[in-house]
Amino acid sequence: MVTILSGALIFLAALVLSVGGLALVYRFVPVPLLQAHYGDTGAIYAALYVMFGISLGFCPLPRVATVRGGEADGRSGGGRPTTTLLAGRKLSRSPKEQRPIARRLLRSGEVQEE
Repeated sequence: MVTILSGALIFLAALVLSVGGLALVYRFVPVPLLQAHYGDTGAIYAALYVMFGISLGFCPLPRVATVRGGEADGRSGGGRPTTTLLAGRKLSRSPKEQRPIARRLLRSGEVQEE
């Protein structure tokens, strides 16, 4: 409970400081000077977006597979496809340990790769 409360207080303090700083800038800095730097700010944000996209592209995300309804839990008959994690039975396993399980599931036809 203390952790949540302290986290909320830190967040609110950061929010108040950032809004207060923005208000001070708009109050004391002339508008033409601000407008002259809007292009530079846009270029900085564009570079940050690219860096975030590249880092997200190299992030190891879990593979997703389609499991036909009914077959995943051993019942007969097919239902509509549902999306689930591939070999997500034990999320504590390392990716190296999950590969053989994923291959076995794909070969058995229990899951279909999307």
